[in-house]
Amino acid sequence: MSSQARHTAFTHFDQFLKPEFEIPKTKAADEEDFDPVEIFCPVPGVPDDPEKRIMGGFLSMTVDEMVEIFDPVVKEAAALVQAQVAEAEKRSGHGVTRD
Repeated sequence: MSSQARHTAFTHFDQFLKPEFEIPKTKAADEEDFDPVEIFCPVPGVPDDPEKRIMGGFLSMTVDEMVEIFDPVVKEAAALVQAQVAEAEKRSGHGVTRD
């Protein structure tokens, strides 16, 4: 992948895909035409590779794949917050409450 394609893909991911990402609702019993969401990231100049799900200059990702990208980061952030709360409770001598 060229440096320009990499830059375009990372920029699109950071500016559009990452901030807008939501895990979509699941299919309700009364929804006949529910389609799982596919997420597309531009990779200009990268040749088509159906095995890697690159077609027409776009990389296709599933919601599950996006969750796999975010999961470690979210878990690390949650652990850091929990450590900060524990330290605040330890220093203050009482529990920290949410208001």
